[in-house]
Amino acid sequence: MNTKNRDFDASKVITCIGIFALVWFQGGEQLWQFAIFSIFVIVSSIINVLSIDDRGINNIKMLKIPMCIASLFLLYLILYLAPLPSSLLELTAEGFDTGNLNKSVIPSTYTVSPFLTSVAIFKYIIYALFFLNLFHLYKQLEELISFLRYIYACGCLFALYSLINHVSDGGYELFPALEPWGTDWSETIRGTFSYKNHFAAFLHLLIPIGFYLAYLEFKYYKVEGDRVAFNKGMLIVINQIFFVYLVIASGSKGGFLLLVAFPLLILSLCVIKKLVNSRLQLWIKTLLVVSILTASMLLSSSALNYSQGEQSLSNGRDFMYTSMTSIIAERPIFGTGPGTYEIYQNKYKDKRLTISRKSIRAHNEYLELLTNIGIVGCFLVACLFVSLLNVKAKVHGEKHSIAHYCSEGALLIILIYATFDFVLQLPAIMVLVLSMMVMYIRSGIDPVNKSIGLSRN
Repeated sequence: MNTKNRDFDASKVITCIGIFALVWFQGGEQLWQFAIFSIFVIVSSIINVLSIDDRGINNIKMLKIPMCIASLFLLYLILYLAPLPSSLLELTAEGFDTGNLNKSVIPSTYTVSPFLTSVAIFKYIIYALFFLNLFHLYKQLEELISFLRYIYACGCLFALYSLINHVSDGGYELFPALEPWGTDWSETIRGTFSYKNHFAAFLHLLIPIGFYLAYLEFKYYKVEGDRVAFNKGMLIVINQIFFVYLVIASGSKGGFLLLVAFPLLILSLCVIKKLVNSRLQLWIKTLLVVSILTASMLLSSSALNYSQGEQSLSNGRDFMYTSMTSIIAERPIFGTGPGTYEIYQNKYKDKRLTISRKSIRAHNEYLELLTNIGIVGCFLVACLFVSLLNVKAKVHGEKHSIAHYCSEGALLIILIYATFDFVLQLPAIMVLVLSMMVMYIRSGIDPVNKSIGLSRN
């Protein structure tokens, strides 16, 4: 094995260890947990840069348009930290109560909190590096399969950990939930996360991976007659049933509804692909996604509060939405600065909401993003997302339908989740989302290869 191959394998191992540590530590919810994950990503990035060859450079060039948009977005975020001249300081508002010791803060930059904005920018950079690492390390869908198996195996381990603690009422809990999200293990299943909705979202990303892996095993059995492959496929099917049970047992209402909706979404995507002209598919899918997200956003608050009756005050989603709309009305164009919603919401927070940590998250990723980076920033994020979905290869080939549908369905499910919870702010879930994005791209740009998915890696 030459030096480049050793570096390549080392980078893969480092990335995998980082993901395992991230999920285990409460989903990376706390800053120190994300810092550990960041070290693994940075080390892996350095190895990749030092060992990159011509093939790797050509591979990264496929992302030239998304990388240009991402660079523009990063520059936009950095401008939040630039000191403002005194003549423009009125743009930063007259000051606000941070919720801590009743101190009023008047920032000298456009962002209301340079520290929180710096942290948010750092996270964006780490996510970008992680995505580029995956895209570089797994240049074909066949190579990505081994990584997907690793992620799925980790998910199985965490699911088993959850079941053991559910049965033993937390007797083997390693990391307690962060307040105020803690719940008794006898009442619900929440995995290594602090809240049941987050664990349900994590499982919803693992289930499509399981479908694809089971399909590969049964396909290999059909072609090669390998009984071991059949047994592996059946084991994955059993585990899929176990995941479905855990989603239901978690008590997450949104998780249960999306569990029912997932096959319908996949069916809709298949019908669109079969019946609609390829030139119109993007527009119809966009219309479908926008319609679903709008409906979910309009219904999530009232539906959840209605179902919880007297608990609606502690849930407080309607009050959070009121705070967000007030902030958006005050700063619609540029927002208050990346990562600053958690303190700026104190300016408009309803008095019926307690000091609970629950209120520092908007429970709607889109509206919170809009409060943080404004219309301009959200436009750049949308352009970046669309550009990634439209990455094309220079080779002639067709999409691998099963991988394409599974990754597309997973991304759509998590986009719906984001309308009623802050799932994308948990690094462990963002890692899976980025992995699904790589899977989606690779399912479309790989050359036609009959051996795809039949490797016994």
